[in-house]
Amino acid sequence: MTETVFRTRGLEKIYRSGAVEVPALRGIDFEATAGEFVVLLGPSGSGKSTFLNIVGGLDRASAGEVRFRDAELTAMD
Repeated sequence: MTETVFRTRGLEKIYRSGAVEVPALRGIDFEATAGEFVVLLGPSGSGKSTFLNIVGGLDRASAGEVRFRDAELTAMD
């Protein structure tokens, strides 16, 4: 059995500008196991960089959970 390294559940990111809300990620569920090679593909503006910034701990999710092994990144400050 291969260890799950990254896991997201219900990941969401909403950017706000005044009364305007722009959803960048909507309910993303993702798993990556140790040794797995993962490629993210999509058109410009589809949320690839936003997703990687949240998983990498550079940005905070608006909702959902991000885990790296046993640590919940979304609970950290």
